[in-house]
Amino acid sequence: MLDVDVPPAAAPLRRPTAHARRALVAAQIGLACLVVLAAAAVGGAVQDRVDDRAGLRPAPVGTQQAVVRDESRPASRTAGLDDPPRGRGAAPGEIGRPATRGGNEGPLAALGTLLVGWTLTAAAGTVGRRRLEEWEHDRWAAEWAGVEPVWSGRVS
Repeated sequence: MLDVDVPPAAAPLRRPTAHARRALVAAQIGLACLVVLAAAAVGGAVQDRVDDRAGLRPAPVGTQQAVVRDESRPASRTAGLDDPPRGRGAAPGEIGRPATRGGNEGPLAALGTLLVGWTLTAAAGTVGRRRLEEWEHDRWAAEWAGVEPVWSGRVS
């Protein structure tokens, strides 16, 4: 019979890398959650920047907006209704950037961050699992090289 040393705390049918595999899965789940948080932060920051450029942000509470009156034109009830829409920073009578919503750049940036982050997380997990499998294979081959001659009957 073959005498194998098995520590009493170790399960005989469990691979020696079982704890490392569980730790790898936990790390992948943690990284995936961090990628979701990072994507939300990136998407929000990009959308804030787009909204700032489009002039869609309201003034902070407690600040006063300066009102400039053009004294050269008489005031009327329809003043400004016939003027084309002006963006932030445009002079009267000049059309600047449109003062509309900037677009969907924030969600697109968040989606891109998710795809890149999850791809890198999956790749890291695959590389980690591959290395664990190679280590297990090498360990098994070394053990089998010592046991095979006895089991095959070539050595008595």
